[in-house]
Amino acid sequence: MSPAPSESALAAQDVLDHARHRPDDPFDDLDLLDEVDHDEFAGHVVELMESLAPTEPEVVRAVWGVVASFVASLEPDAGAFLDGGGRVVLAHVEAGAERWDLALDLLDEAVAVEPGLAELVAADRDRVLAARAWAEGDLAAAATHCAEAVARQEEAGAWGAAGEAAAQAAAVAQARDDPEGALAWWRRAADHFRQAGASGPALECAGNGALVALRTMRALPDRDSARALGLAEQGRSLAADHGCERAAAELACSVGVFGADAGRPWSDCVAAFEEARRRYAADTTLVGADRDLAPAWVDFSAGNAAMLRSLPAEAEPFLRRALDGYTRHGRTADAQRCIRLLQGVVGFVAGGSGLAERIPVTTDDPEHEAVVLLAGAISAADGGRYDEAIELLGGARERALVAGSPVRAAMVDLVDAVHRLRRGEIDVARRRLADVDRLVDAGLDLPTTFRDGLDVLRLLLRGALASHDGEPQVLLEALATVEARSLAAGAGTRAAFAATERASVLARLGRHREALDAVLPAVLALDAYRFTLDDADRRRRWSRTVATAFGVAFRAAAACGATAVIAELIEVARGNGAPIPHTEEAGTFESLVAEAGRSLLSEEDTPEGRDADLAPLDGALSVADGARRTVLGVPPRLLTPWGTVALEAALDEAEGYHRPLRNDEVRAWRIT
Repeated sequence: MSPAPSESALAAQDVLDHARHRPDDPFDDLDLLDEVDHDEFAGHVVELMESLAPTEPEVVRAVWGVVASFVASLEPDAGAFLDGGGRVVLAHVEAGAERWDLALDLLDEAVAVEPGLAELVAADRDRVLAARAWAEGDLAAAATHCAEAVARQEEAGAWGAAGEAAAQAAAVAQARDDPEGALAWWRRAADHFRQAGASGPALECAGNGALVALRTMRALPDRDSARALGLAEQGRSLAADHGCERAAAELACSVGVFGADAGRPWSDCVAAFEEARRRYAADTTLVGADRDLAPAWVDFSAGNAAMLRSLPAEAEPFLRRALDGYTRHGRTADAQRCIRLLQGVVGFVAGGSGLAERIPVTTDDPEHEAVVLLAGAISAADGGRYDEAIELLGGARERALVAGSPVRAAMVDLVDAVHRLRRGEIDVARRRLADVDRLVDAGLDLPTTFRDGLDVLRLLLRGALASHDGEPQVLLEALATVEARSLAAGAGTRAAFAATERASVLARLGRHREALDAVLPAVLALDAYRFTLDDADRRRRWSRTVATAFGVAFRAAAACGATAVIAELIEVARGNGAPIPHTEEAGTFESLVAEAGRSLLSEEDTPEGRDADLAPLDGALSVADGARRTVLGVPPRLLTPWGTVALEAALDEAEGYHRPLRNDEVRAWRIT
């Protein structure tokens, strides 16, 4: 139960009622003033005027007119406070009406009447000057005055007023097209309102800041990942600190997306995506299908980002989860995007589990069709089926041109050039590379999301063509560059393939010791990768790919006379299933191209939430596609009869490509 209002508060309410109903008459109940505390009464009147200023400026003017008729009857200190404070509030009203000079005069008069208001009035003067400068188009001056107002209010500990001044500064920063500055000011405004106990304005300011971050990120030209990441982190922190859960979730997802694009460690990106999922799960305002679709969007974003980083094993669980959410709610277009990316995952075959039949390729989206065909071509070439790959690439190029997408067409041309080169069609490969180089040099609008894959393929092509022309050192340098870049981006599998192919070139040049040093860590990392694959068939297919790398290692060891290495390699390699022989076995160069090409299957943008007018598919495809049935743990390290851990130094070095590589457990190698 609220306490009864004091006599002073009731007297202030009488003044307000008089102003509302008889604004032109002087206040005639002066006897009432003899019965109240004048200081309290003056404070209540000023508070009433402040509360009415934003919504009822005419009533404020009327109250001031009534006050003028009796202020001289108050005790001197109370009268000075009411006279000065009333003029300050009236100045706010006049500034709101853009009567700048009148507002400034009222502030000067307030200080003359009550010198104790000087600090408060100085800050208010700055805010009026800022508003006038903004109205006159001088945003730089407006920003300066706002900053001075905030500093004065902070120094005085007037947190509510400081929050209002900071919010004004944020609005000026937005008008100056300075989103980072606006975010910083919205942060200060929200924090100051919270210090003042004003949770509503604090939440509103935090929401405004989050909106600035989201809108700016979406409008950034040329996919400026570093700047977008900074905005996302600022916005996420602000939204999270002030309870804007949905905005914090979306911005956390953006931190993951742009962090991946900017080269952040993948573990940091995963943490951001998982934070986004947690925040969506905690958001009680999400109901119905949105409770599934919001985390599905996060999972798709994470899977897409992982594919951009050439981390297909890391992408798969996110994409499967997203696929499950989209299919259960009939979001066929988004489910197709998941399938398209899953087609780029090592060993994943959409048709093998009925997915291709249940989610058909759309016929009204030629760019989507181009990417599906490109995925098929990459998989075919990775398996040594070059004729099939060339045919699929021709279809992909035609669909990309129909879609009016020169970027997609350039991707197709580069992959096609690699396979033409491997078939001995050197002139065709040169033309394809030259065509793409001309497009890039002419300023092809190349999204950041595709730049890495295209750059890698161009490097490999130049190196391979130079090697064909008798300059193998150019190819070695290209492979070393690809390996270093891939490791920096967290794409360990691609880096391992680059190291293996570099070892192949070194071996052909007779540099067998260098070849062995390069290939051992790489082949062990590639071997360890198969333990992340979720069924025996996929591991069998991966073993076929890795068999080529083991072959390079064995030949290099034999050429060096490293018999102990050969023995240890045999013991490590015999855990692999024996691959079925193929007449056109894919080499590590094809696997390297496939790894680079998979990043080209990713989305330039993650799908927006949209209402798909489509019937739901039959059940969740994660069930039809099979859960992870036979995931294996990594094997132990082996203790050799001569007292060492088999390939220990290479195992340690290989952890730079892939983790986990081997179990910490060490088992004795028993000869039977």
